[in-house]
Amino acid sequence: MEPRPSEMRRIRTANRSCHKAQVALSGQVGSSKLTIAGGLSGLSEHFGDTEKARIQKTGYQPNQIAVNTSTFMALASEAGLGDSIDFVSIDVEGAEMVVMESINFSTMSIGLLTVENNYRDPAYCRKMRLHDFCCAGQLHFLDEIFINQSMSKSHPECTAKCQSTHLG
Repeated sequence: MEPRPSEMRRIRTANRSCHKAQVALSGQVGSSKLTIAGGLSGLSEHFGDTEKARIQKTGYQPNQIAVNTSTFMALASEAGLGDSIDFVSIDVEGAEMVVMESINFSTMSIGLLTVENNYRDPAYCRKMRLHDFCCAGQLHFLDEIFINQSMSKSHPECTAKCQSTHLG
């Protein structure tokens, strides 16, 4: 999914076989304002200090456009993904927790999840533990890795990672 019109045009012409949707992930289906500054963009209502500082550093004048929004579950249904996904990466410039909260983990099984956590907020690990994920570490200092415990039972390397990390 990609909310920026210019990037969506590039995706559509790139001959990709994946499902394509010109929407921003959010906590609800509807519309919102997207702030764009150079290559950075995100839903304006979810921008925190980190996102605002990154935009200032670009030197670009922020621009806002109206975009359609969708929830993770609505987009997964539209794409026909069923009730099980091996890997999901959430990097939505400040709206990560909102997107995580929109996932119905009782009907959608996700094996491995990475989530950008610009603020190193411990609530991300607490949230995912409630859904039987272990907090298995970090990637590039900002993306947290969560492994579904049911997946780790059939993959010993995942069980070892969950047991060895101080986050799990």
